[in-house]
Amino acid sequence: MTEFRGARGSNTGDDFHELWAARQAIRLLLNEDGLEAIAVEGVSARDARGSPQDTWDGVDCTQYFGGRSATDATKVRIEQLKYSAANPKKPWTIARLVSGKTRARSVMGRLAKAWKGLATLGSTGPSVRAVLISNQPFAQEVLSAVERAAAQPFPVPPRKPKATDPPEVRLAYATGLTTKEFQNFASALAFEGGTDSRIALEEQVLQAIAEWTDLDIRGIVTGLAQFIRRKMMPEAAGELITRESVLLQLGISDGTALFPCPSEVVATENPVSRAPVRQAIGRLNSGSQYLCLHGRAGVGKTTALQEIEARLPAGSIMLKYDCYGGGRYLDPSELRHRPSDAFLQLTNELAARLKLPLFVSRQHGSDYPRVFAKRLGRAAEALAGRNADALIVIAIDAADNAIVAAKSRNPVDECFIRDFVRLSSLAKNVRFIITARTGRLDQLSLPPSYSTIEVEPFSQAETAESVSHVWNAPESWVEDFHHLSGGVPRVQAYALKVEDAHPSTALDRLRPTGKTLEEIFRQQFSDALSKNGMRAEVAKLCAGLIALPRPVPLAELAAVLDSSEAQLVDVCLDLAPGVRIQDATVGFADEDFENFIRIEAQEELPGVRQSAAERLLSRADHDRYAALNVAAALVAADRGSDLLKLVESEPAPLAVLDPILRREAELQRLRLAIKVCREAADVPRALRFVLIGAEGIKTEAALRTLLADNPDLSARYAHETAGRLILSDPDRIEDHGPFLFHRLSVDADQGD
Repeated sequence: MTEFRGARGSNTGDDFHELWAARQAIRLLLNEDGLEAIAVEGVSARDARGSPQDTWDGVDCTQYFGGRSATDATKVRIEQLKYSAANPKKPWTIARLVSGKTRARSVMGRLAKAWKGLATLGSTGPSVRAVLISNQPFAQEVLSAVERAAAQPFPVPPRKPKATDPPEVRLAYATGLTTKEFQNFASALAFEGGTDSRIALEEQVLQAIAEWTDLDIRGIVTGLAQFIRRKMMPEAAGELITRESVLLQLGISDGTALFPCPSEVVATENPVSRAPVRQAIGRLNSGSQYLCLHGRAGVGKTTALQEIEARLPAGSIMLKYDCYGGGRYLDPSELRHRPSDAFLQLTNELAARLKLPLFVSRQHGSDYPRVFAKRLGRAAEALAGRNADALIVIAIDAADNAIVAAKSRNPVDECFIRDFVRLSSLAKNVRFIITARTGRLDQLSLPPSYSTIEVEPFSQAETAESVSHVWNAPESWVEDFHHLSGGVPRVQAYALKVEDAHPSTALDRLRPTGKTLEEIFRQQFSDALSKNGMRAEVAKLCAGLIALPRPVPLAELAAVLDSSEAQLVDVCLDLAPGVRIQDATVGFADEDFENFIRIEAQEELPGVRQSAAERLLSRADHDRYAALNVAAALVAADRGSDLLKLVESEPAPLAVLDPILRREAELQRLRLAIKVCREAADVPRALRFVLIGAEGIKTEAALRTLLADNPDLSARYAHETAGRLILSDPDRIEDHGPFLFHRLSVDADQGD
């Protein structure tokens, strides 16, 4: 038998325990369950301070949730790991648990001593769990005895009991605790063992990892194993494994380097059971690997993914890539349609969700689709070893938004959707799902391998189920509500969601003949404007939200519309959740509302675009937002001559302090200027702009070196760029420390 502490039987045992601990450490990256830190071979140095050295002999792993010490954490879990390769079916009996040269050296004695050690720190009770984990099963006598001991106090005998004494008494004596302590310990004690236990299932996964020979993956596996091995050495006693230390081991110091495009989708409470979802689940379970869910606006395509995830076979995972990004899909600083960001997010989220060392960092020139496909194959192999029925489902939500975002760039950007839909030869346990609007399906260029399912509006039964989550409506009311709403879930949601109004009043907002989603939006918009006393026309406000690049600063929107920020805030709050305010900027929460705004803006858009262009041009020499977006605004307003004058005088926007963002803005200005010149047949001027751009490209490599060589200036004036280019680059690991320390100094100066 091998375990974390003490002698191990073989190198295979070493590998098992190191990789097992490494997989627990990977959990820190997503922090989904509040896990803050892990200690191997004991507890944190802070918790161990002042305790006898052998107090923590029974602890192979300590997990801290919500804090990094027993006194700060909301929950602590101490674990003792017992793994047997030779006798996996041998059960744990009372005799085995209490045996040892002394009772303090028994399995129960060591685990109880560690638990009591935490008790002295004031962390006993439901917040602390003591867990014995083994691939061997636990006898029923053990489970029953601990259950009885937790329910009532059992006196601890002063002398070693006989083998014929009750099992609770034998366990109580082995722990060395008082009667009350033993009852509390029994309440906190848990066993995980047998063929269905976590460790037994982990064995299959770790075996798959151990057999991987890919050089790039092997390096990560070896590095994590060595990282854990160092933490298990006596000289590292008390050192915690944290999210930061795991990131550093992966060669980065900024979490956004691994997860550049996290999902911003808000889960729907009590989703309605849908017929299209049942159809989709049937296809997925029958082996269909490529699926597209499509439908018109507001029918619940995103919510359908949530329901599909809940119905997947046990042990399955679903990754949902959010192309809309809470309305930020057109944000020039967050280009989630690009392959480098999308596949990086998918690859690393897959690794973190499955706790597999399959991470990839941002590298110039990387073939991200190929890397993702390779990592996906390894993940599928590992999951199949753990659970033959489990699936990996990669869902791309609102894929058509990614296409729209790529086309909105000038020149048009590459979009990851093109590569994603062409990925083939998937492992048997992998499924791809894409959602999109029916009217944009042709833009996705889906291969014949994709089958399609249309998500239609609610049936009347589905409407009744949805309404029942809000109030117990009469059947006749439900029938009228379904008819007037057309069964469209988002129409129903907006009609029902009125502050302080009873749900029964929703019919009033749909009468007399029912309303479409656009009509619901228009009514909500008009009501908000009327309520706040704003006299500007609806179309003009819509045009302002479209003409200005999002997220739109409130100050800019107010200036362009000749309104006040306070007035706009009131209107936006009344328009929630379609419009949302965050950090003094305005954005859209759902695409349907954004599309409504875009349609309503058409009449006033040309005039507002002129006002927006004038506003941004007047501030481009000193305002970052204006400097980044003025070129596109001038082109949209058909003011090419003003753009050429701007580029002649200032090709690189000096108001943008971040040098890389400044360089990207410069290239955008030059590209647009060249386009204007070509349309005007001004070849000499266009050539001059080309030469300016070429000169800038020569200096880009030098700029990267400049950032690393001057961490004090980088931290103060270019921290976003340095974070992206330095902290995300494992080849520059030696430059991470200086930059981070200078950034700490800057934060301290600012009182952060």
